Amino acid sequence: MQLIAYLALTLLGAVAGLSYTQPAVADIKTRLLQRGYTVQDGSYGFFTQDMCDKLDNCYANNPASPYGLIYLPPSPGEDTSTYGGWCEVLCSADKQRSASYRLNANETVILLGRTSPRSLYFSITSYMFDRFYPKGWKSPSHDVMGKCPKVTEDAGARCKQFASLHNPANMLTLNTSQEGEGGGWWDSSFAGFMGGDSAGMEAVQAIVESAGVPRTLHNQLPLPAGDIRLGTGSREADGFLSLLRVAFSDDHAAAQHYYDSVPFTVLRVTPPVVAQPKAEPFPRPSLRQRGSELETTPKLSFDDLSQVLKQDLYAGIVEAVGKEFAHVESYKMTPPTFKNGYDCLEGGTVCNGDSMDTTYPNSRVEILRGELCAKLLNDTCPIARRPSLGEDDFYIVTGVNHNTTGKALYSSVVMYDFSRLESVGQFDSSSQNSSYTGSALQYMPGQADTAQYLYAVKFARHCQPSEAHCFAVPYSGSNSLPEEAPAVIIERIYMDPMYESGPTLNSAVMPVIHHFSSKFIGSNAVKPLGA
Repeated sequence: MQLIAYLALTLLGAVAGLSYTQPAVADIKTRLLQRGYTVQDGSYGFFTQDMCDKLDNCYANNPASPYGLIYLPPSPGEDTSTYGGWCEVLCSADKQRSASYRLNANETVILLGRTSPRSLYFSITSYMFDRFYPKGWKSPSHDVMGKCPKVTEDAGARCKQFASLHNPANMLTLNTSQEGEGGGWWDSSFAGFMGGDSAGMEAVQAIVESAGVPRTLHNQLPLPAGDIRLGTGSREADGFLSLLRVAFSDDHAAAQHYYDSVPFTVLRVTPPVVAQPKAEPFPRPSLRQRGSELETTPKLSFDDLSQVLKQDLYAGIVEAVGKEFAHVESYKMTPPTFKNGYDCLEGGTVCNGDSMDTTYPNSRVEILRGELCAKLLNDTCPIARRPSLGEDDFYIVTGVNHNTTGKALYSSVVMYDFSRLESVGQFDSSSQNSSYTGSALQYMPGQADTAQYLYAVKFARHCQPSEAHCFAVPYSGSNSLPEEAPAVIIERIYMDPMYESGPTLNSAVMPVIHHFSSKFIGSNAVKPLGA
């Protein structure tokens, strides 16, 4: 399998410099201008966890994975006041380039860049970020918590659906110069082309190739016209966004240099009005098959693994903490209601930056249940049933370390402030300080052969020095959870090695959350959403 070869190659690597020299970029621009194209400079930047403070919504960011973003200037003659998403996510300092933008049907965005230093994961994905809906529109989705709200504004409103439009161009599929030691994808040059017109993109690619960027480095990032609304002259046109993900670089200093140096060039290319071939819209791409093999270990079936998680590990946890914290509410995380970004486009639901390379089980259903309890019972709603976190309660999240079972390339579990979807704290399958590897053994000391496949991590307001797998959740400041605020917990399962894509929604064992409390009831009731 290609992924197995990749895992072998990641044992080697080197750090290199920028990918495209200024003379090479100037040559590309000159050739495009000579053919009548308008060429505008965009820019590139990395979004990190600490930047969540700048946003009203952090879109369930992955704290282990900095995000690369394309920033584009307006299309020639575009009135950005007709696009409510302009600079709404992130913007350049001069407000002239936005991370969310509209595109005309015949435009092409060129991304000339370099892959990260040797890392466990790397990918680029295009998204339909936000869509306009007129007054009176109502989502047909049955997903109560995930659907776009009914539009009541006379002028209409936009919903940030953040839905993926193609398979991620990841480290297994991206065309690169393979300059990494041993021919690896890392530290290598590549060229990306994003747009909705295959004929127009082909013409641009030919020009870029003539300037010395070989086709072997080209990667198409298609925007399928049948599913999206291209254009820059109407408020009804969709907004788009490009996202680059990097996870678990081998060399922290090299990775930081990569983020700081930003080795990318972005060009917005608009063709001349005349003498252009007829537009050939991209069709909806074929999405890679997700991994459907049930998760197992050499000695445990899928059902056995699920039972050990729910019974044996839970029994050990109760034995350790149950005497002092006698009240507990346990529930299983549930997978998303959508399989891919197109489900969200068709159903008027929010994907929050989905990826075909991963699956996101989460605890959001329990927030509705907890708020209903608080509404009906007020302060008499049991603390353990509320989705908040106080001084006298804590969460122990249990699950399968999907790396040890061979179900994932990497996995993680993250707590978020639900109102802002800002990450609070996380544990993952890496070998770094945040690793949850071995965390279940403390509760299953006599079952080491089984505990190696599981994790058990704690989220509390305070942690004891002896608690190696506990995260102390702050009440305020960056990446915090305010008092009485609902928390949502999300697991990520990246890349089923057998399929080189994320797992199906029911093939991996879902995590189980245990909310412990020393008191049955108390005064820290959950505030209603939107309060």
